[in-house]
Amino acid sequence: MYASGPSHSYPPVFVDELHDAVGWWTQADDVRWAEGGPVDLVLAATELAAWINDPRPFETRHRGPWKSAISDFRAAEDSCGPEVKQVLGGDLVDVLHETQAQPEVIAAARQPAQAAMATLTSRLNDPAVIAAAWRDLREACQDVQAGADVVAYRRDLFLAVLRRTHGKARGVRKLLCGVLHDNAAAVAEARHLLGDATMTPAEVWVLRDNPAGLPEADRLALCERVVQAPATAGEHVVWLAFEKAHIGGSATSVGPVTFYPLYLVQAAVQQAVRAAGWAPPELANPDSYLALEDFPDDSNTVFARVELGHGAFVDPVDAALRRAHAVVAVARFETQTTNWIPLDGYLLSVDGCVTGRAPFLKPREASSVIPTLDPTGGELIALAGRVGPHLAVLGDELTEAFEALHWWHEAGDQSPLPAVVLNVRVLEFVASRLSSAAWYEYADSYWKNAWVHSRIKHILLSICSEAARHEELVAASDRPILKSYWERISVRHGWGDYTMDAGEALAALPVLTRIFPDHHRIGRELSTIATRLSTPASLVQWCVDLDAEWKERRGRLQRVRNALSHGGPASSAVVSTVATFGRSLAAWALSATLEGILDGTGVASSHQAVQSREDGWRNGIMSASDIHTALFP
Repeated sequence: MYASGPSHSYPPVFVDELHDAVGWWTQADDVRWAEGGPVDLVLAATELAAWINDPRPFETRHRGPWKSAISDFRAAEDSCGPEVKQVLGGDLVDVLHETQAQPEVIAAARQPAQAAMATLTSRLNDPAVIAAAWRDLREACQDVQAGADVVAYRRDLFLAVLRRTHGKARGVRKLLCGVLHDNAAAVAEARHLLGDATMTPAEVWVLRDNPAGLPEADRLALCERVVQAPATAGEHVVWLAFEKAHIGGSATSVGPVTFYPLYLVQAAVQQAVRAAGWAPPELANPDSYLALEDFPDDSNTVFARVELGHGAFVDPVDAALRRAHAVVAVARFETQTTNWIPLDGYLLSVDGCVTGRAPFLKPREASSVIPTLDPTGGELIALAGRVGPHLAVLGDELTEAFEALHWWHEAGDQSPLPAVVLNVRVLEFVASRLSSAAWYEYADSYWKNAWVHSRIKHILLSICSEAARHEELVAASDRPILKSYWERISVRHGWGDYTMDAGEALAALPVLTRIFPDHHRIGRELSTIATRLSTPASLVQWCVDLDAEWKERRGRLQRVRNALSHGGPASSAVVSTVATFGRSLAAWALSATLEGILDGTGVASSHQAVQSREDGWRNGIMSASDIHTALFP
């Protein structure tokens, strides 16, 4: 109901960084910031509880997944801020104590561990926990010495607890952002939510562009009260929308989901047919401030009104999405259509009045690649001499490798759950060509150091290239510097092709760190990377930290794959944390395999070359004369 999108003045203060951390403008803002770190405590606790409560008899093959789930939980607990640890106190300690034995010992007498997990998971609904998570995030943003990984983890945990404890998580995030930016409409809405003042939505709307004049300390205090406000019980209705859709007649109900064509919703918003009595109460309510421009104008749009009933819902929008999308998915399955594409956005109504909204927008799609910018043609030219002679007579080894390559391409078109299974299938195929070792042992042997090396260069390139494209965050006098660095980091090769130069990114890092503000995600990440790449010794320590990350990720990938293939707990949330990791490993394994076959050196030789190169890099860091030589020997 008010403007609260990202905006920055130079230099940002910590409230701006806090604002960006909790903001929700697009679906991309729901992505984890701590992508490479531990999963949040909520997800880790949910996963561990699922394995401890798994009704199947414990078998030897379950030992690895149990250990992985326990390890994830311990890493998540260790990353929690001091406020969350203090509030959860003994309940956290009890879970750590009850899960310290070997999995088979825990499984033989599960009741103490189950009881400890049940207590902890129920405590995660406590308003005191969300307040503690908020304070931990706030303190991390205030502290310029806090690493980017600390802010990222605390941000992810705060949002995870918020989604779990508050009925309108998306709306609360938007409200917090408005209060942090001193928006008068947001402050009025927050006070209304807390019972401090009463204003109609229309009265609040008038204030949407005005400052509230609230001191920073008062805004922070108001935010802390908002996150603790319990979800109010009421009659909940959520409106969703689908594009490339059509429905005959005026309305069609499938249980609690009623579908309306766009023209009827537009008519209701324009108040043209309210007298007819058909309009749902939230559209007919004058306190539901609705404007025609807030709705799609494509006639091939169908709205879904989802009645959730009376209650206090953890996340009513998510509950509505599951119901509406399930109904549409069944209909699409029966007709084999690819239409009825969900739009982002929603209207949330409580007790007949719209109280929350997000704009109805088309889902973000991958941009089309102009043919002259597509490097595939150049790659075909490069392959002509290597692959061409082998295609005339395909041997069994090459045929099998091409089949594995087909699996990998198929995985790219799948959702994370089936993609994980296909990518691990590729790893199993390659591992079987080298030895009798399991695929995860093969990954540890050949790809751990390669992954650590690649991860460091990826993080360096990712943040430096992002910084070089955000000139609005630096002083005007520094903007030509950014342009210069971008041209050196992103090297053009004609035909629209380009490569990213990690060496140039490393050279740019000190200046980028100096000119970017501390209280911004990019500035904080630059400072963190600069510290980690300050000396060969600091690089060695980063490698040790990434070794631990590799162990957690690889163990989680193994756990997820086994659960998907053989049965067991595997939520989509935890699967998404390893989908990209598994795809990268499969791509590297295929690359080494094809190279060995096509060059005639053999699959084992090509893998040994990678292993020797990356082991040599790792072992030579401390003897390097400077950080550039250490990272790029």
